[in-house]
Amino acid sequence: MKMKSIVTGILIVLALLYSRTAGAQTLKEAYDEYNAAIALLETDKAAAVQQFEKAVALCEAIGPDADSLKMGIVANLPSLYYDLAYDSYKNKKMEEALARFQKTVEVAKKYGDEKTQKKAEDVEPQLYYAIGTQFYKENNFDKALENLNEAVKLDPAFARAWLVIGLIYRKKEDINQVTAAMDKAIEASKADNDQKTSDQAKKVARDFLLIKANQENKKQNYSQALDYLNKALEYDDQFSDIYYLFAVIYNKQSKWQDAVNAGEKGLKLAAPADAGKIQFELGTAYMGLNQNEKACSAFREAMKDKNFEASAKYYIEQKLKCQ
Repeated sequence: MKMKSIVTGILIVLALLYSRTAGAQTLKEAYDEYNAAIALLETDKAAAVQQFEKAVALCEAIGPDADSLKMGIVANLPSLYYDLAYDSYKNKKMEEALARFQKTVEVAKKYGDEKTQKKAEDVEPQLYYAIGTQFYKENNFDKALENLNEAVKLDPAFARAWLVIGLIYRKKEDINQVTAAMDKAIEASKADNDQKTSDQAKKVARDFLLIKANQENKKQNYSQALDYLNKALEYDDQFSDIYYLFAVIYNKQSKWQDAVNAGEKGLKLAAPADAGKIQFELGTAYMGLNQNEKACSAFREAMKDKNFEASAKYYIEQKLKCQ
């Protein structure tokens, strides 16, 4: 019995000695990984970050004895991930940069680095925008929308992202989505004092609505055409072409006075090169109202535009017998 107790005691001592030796060796390995990471920082930042991660894993396996080393590493690890992501961004590797900034957020959350987390989160919408815009330029509209929608999900007030979303739906000829996206772009640009984006959004919406109105006009869907024109006015009530098309449609509907009202508004806003077509519609409207003197005057002005010269001359000489 006494011999058995002595043997048991020897085994316990040997086990403790082995444990201490193994622990010391493991801690040394953690420091080796740490030193290897430091050596790599200048030449291969990505490899250095992986070495730091190995050192942290070893520290966690060791336990309290490695806490000081672990704390020193994790205090800087989120910033290292951020620097790595920013390097990708500078090198215009946007998808790689996005993945690395997302990893930065993950690591910063894990170690409670709120400042680095916010910095990385702030960059994410910009990267989704850059990637989405590139896909748009390549006519890959579905992938573009996928990334741009992520951008505005993260930053609902991202005016430029809404603008490109609207441009994509313009390519897809989806009028409702175009106006919805451009409305978002205009609203967001107000907060940023971004007049350029606001003006672009208004112009795209206005012009597309005008195109759609003209398409409906040619199909004789006048009610829908007028709806599009009224919507276009919400984006720009100083654009003469809108009033011109109003006058065209009202003339087709024999709404002569409405055509005169629209034509006169358009004429005040039109550049000299655009006046002839409006004068022709005014001549038509005045003729419908039996105001022949005004009709003759309008048609004479329309004749100054070569595109309307023959038609205006016909009305002057054959229909109205203008003096």
